[in-house]
Amino acid sequence: MERAGYVMEEIPESSKAFMKLLTDHATNDRRFMTTEQAKSADGQLTAAQYGAFFTELPEQVRMQLIKDSGRCAR
Repeated sequence: MERAGYVMEEIPESSKAFMKLLTDHATNDRRFMTTEQAKSADGQLTAAQYGAFFTELPEQVRMQLIKDSGRCAR
């Protein structure tokens, strides 16, 4: 990765340590977030704001998000 230009300041000891490093800092996956992390997230949208944003996405993107989230289209 360093040869590709990435700065490697810390190399975790294991894949578990790597995942902890990632999820301790930034994730959108609430399965890996604490309540405190969710409350202090930089960007937060109300349901209405997200709905307005979502309806403006291209249909293909909306359908992929629905598929990926495992939720039914409304």
